[in-house]
Amino acid sequence: MRTTRPLLLALLIASPAVFAADRLPLYPLGTCAVAEKSELGSMGDPVTKVVDGREYRLCCAKCDGRLAKQTDKIAESVDKRIIAQQKPTYPMDTCVVAGERLGEDAVDVVVKNTLVRLCCNNCARKVKANPAPFLKKLDIRITATQSKDYPLTTCVVSGEPLDEGDMAGKTFEVIVGNRLLKVCCKGCIRGLKKDPAAALEAVEAGWKARAETKEGKTPFQRALEEKQKAQEKENAQKKDSKD
Repeated sequence: MRTTRPLLLALLIASPAVFAADRLPLYPLGTCAVAEKSELGSMGDPVTKVVDGREYRLCCAKCDGRLAKQTDKIAESVDKRIIAQQKPTYPMDTCVVAGERLGEDAVDVVVKNTLVRLCCNNCARKVKANPAPFLKKLDIRITATQSKDYPLTTCVVSGEPLDEGDMAGKTFEVIVGNRLLKVCCKGCIRGLKKDPAAALEAVEAGWKARAETKEGKTPFQRALEEKQKAQEKENAQKKDSKD
């Protein structure tokens, strides 16, 4: 044992630290969980409800009753909308459980209001049974690919400059869905929790604006495009082989 302890210590020192931003399991959509076409805030302050550990946001108190009576049906509908929202920017091309490459037959599941893509139903069952370690892997990937090349220079809540003046080195990073968001202070984390959809919309606009300028594309954006092209090529090859 005496000979292994120094070796273990050396390995720990040599291994690079891997960090993930804190995840906020917030409802990420800008429309009501029940009345899908109703914008949140269009009928007064949205109603926030937590059912079976999952957050939902509703346009009015009337929808609260429908959520209680039709929870499973509404959860399924919300899942489909979250998949549609998060799939285009999903940050991994391999299964978060098995490490297998994701193909066109990948299984999409939503846990904690977050899309997780798996290679098979068996891996999907593992994620549903114990999502925490797999969400952690996803969060590490999100932080690694989106933090350095983050497209905004201001807080998504207050609009204050990030990492400048008195705020240098004090920026807070959080994850909602599969997007990393930067805020200038703890107070803005509370503000983000009030309206996560608006913050997501702001950062999405930042990524889009950068992608539209070829010279301004980040490594993350280029990698995403390359991944999409590789996937399209692979799908075409599979189709040709079947024909």
